[in-house]
Amino acid sequence: MKKVCAYTRVSTDSTDQINSLENQVKYFEIETGKRDDIKLTKIYSDEGLTGTNVNRPQFLQMLRDAGLHVSPQISSFTGKPLKNKFNYEINPRVQPAFEEIWIKNTSRFARNTLSQEIIDNLTSKGVYIYFIEQNINTRDELNRGLLLKLFQVFDEQDSKDKSLKVMQGRKTAAMRGKIISNGKLFGYDYAEHEFTINEPEAEIVREIFNLYAGGLGIRRIIQALNQKGYKTRRERNFSKSTVNRILENEKYTGDYTANIWDSGVIFSKKTPQLKPKDKWYIHEDIIPAIISKELFNKCQRIKNSKINHKNQRGVYHGTSVFAGKLICANCGSKYHSNRDRGKQFYNCSGKRKTKTCRNDNIYFDNLEKLCIREIKNQIFFFTSKEIFIKYALFSLQYKLQSGQVVFDFEALKEQEEILKEQEEKLLELYLENKIDKDIYEQKFESLQMQKQELIRKRQLKSNEKSFIDQQCREIDSYIDMLSNQNDEFASISENFEYIIQKHIKQIKIINNEKIEVEFKLLNLADQLRQVNEIYSLFTEEDIRAIEQIDDIPYRAEYIRGNKIIFSKDGQGVLMTIDANKLKQLAIDNAGKSIVEVLAGNVSQ
Repeated sequence: MKKVCAYTRVSTDSTDQINSLENQVKYFEIETGKRDDIKLTKIYSDEGLTGTNVNRPQFLQMLRDAGLHVSPQISSFTGKPLKNKFNYEINPRVQPAFEEIWIKNTSRFARNTLSQEIIDNLTSKGVYIYFIEQNINTRDELNRGLLLKLFQVFDEQDSKDKSLKVMQGRKTAAMRGKIISNGKLFGYDYAEHEFTINEPEAEIVREIFNLYAGGLGIRRIIQALNQKGYKTRRERNFSKSTVNRILENEKYTGDYTANIWDSGVIFSKKTPQLKPKDKWYIHEDIIPAIISKELFNKCQRIKNSKINHKNQRGVYHGTSVFAGKLICANCGSKYHSNRDRGKQFYNCSGKRKTKTCRNDNIYFDNLEKLCIREIKNQIFFFTSKEIFIKYALFSLQYKLQSGQVVFDFEALKEQEEILKEQEEKLLELYLENKIDKDIYEQKFESLQMQKQELIRKRQLKSNEKSFIDQQCREIDSYIDMLSNQNDEFASISENFEYIIQKHIKQIKIINNEKIEVEFKLLNLADQLRQVNEIYSLFTEEDIRAIEQIDDIPYRAEYIRGNKIIFSKDGQGVLMTIDANKLKQLAIDNAGKSIVEVLAGNVSQ
């Protein structure tokens, strides 16, 4: 007689679901009773746990009884067990207590496809899973590899649909002003969708806002809180991020704003995105206020004013615009910010701490002046490349619009047929046990991605005019992006902090009158290669010209308005290009690369 066990679970711990669990137990007793060759040895059941979580005690015990060794996965970073992450290995010392695991349907098993690992190891121990409603038994290899996974995808989608309904319910509640919170907002107690002021915590919140409004920076506020022995709810010292979050939270004024973040697709790893303000639901004065709106707005004005580096002079900010970027050319130590009678300067940490370096101190104003000079020098280098890339893009756009680019639609269909044949061959190899499951899934996924891309291209190109228009729009967008990058350099003083943070990797201090700036500017040619929809339209000759941009001896020497003056190897004026007429230049010299135009000494 074959020994079997059963496994069941419910998704919540409500009374109705507990009753459902009892019904499922009766269900298994009836189903196994229909067969004389089956003996039900045990029913494993988990209550009140979600199907997307494999950390179920009875489920794990069932696997151990089936001859698997279950152990938590250990973080390589912390050395501690990872939450809800387990290794499932064959335990040669344990004989399975049953031959089959009976489950009502696939939704009672782990919904994520990682459970395939468990199924394979159970199979190696001679234990199989039988899904009653779908009549699937993992004794059949095809069921193990394909059908089971398909059913699990359906079940996971069902779980996502339910989660979407929950999200919709929360959205409706937000529109009505019903407060949804995790109850962790410092300064308040939270119960049954209502906030009440926690006075001891609220006093700390008021002090943080008052100190900030009085001119103290975040670090000095933390020092003041520590001196008074103030702690967070977890009995820890306040951190910079905690104080920042308090200062930015409008709930302390009594206002509640919901629907601010888009969390992305359910169960995905997508980073939450801030929604446009017109999508927010703002409800005023529905929370007991800890501070006035006037105090909150004053603090926000102070925070915003510190974004502009000019407004930061003479004010303590905790972090300098040059933080982590200044290196001593003499000893390699970092330069740190200090103040001398209110004036900001930087000095070498090797000189300050160990007295082993004698490199100069440098004042902020002088460092800013030297950086601006270096950035101006970089503008010409960057503008040269920008002009070369734009010219190539305008030329491509003209070729598309004038019908000089020919599309081979039949080639796309042939490629689709080849991929279809490869899919069939891959499945055949898998079913004949000539390749293992991991290789099959990896190759199948790759083929699917290639197939979808070809279908997309064929659908677009089926209407050639529509396709060309779209490609031209993409080229326009890319040209605008290049222009925006160049505009960042156009007003150096206005964008100084942004340029330092985005485009400069490090600054070596040689002395107080000389620096060496290492830029991290994007390689425009490499950047263009990543835009495959555009790059793939270039001819081989065009691509060679783009790849040679770094070696072009021509460069912009100076800019006067929209006029860009080019020279060759820094020797004399070669030609003047009007940036606003670059597109016309590309049309007038159709078929010629920018190198040919410059080499021909064409005066514009």
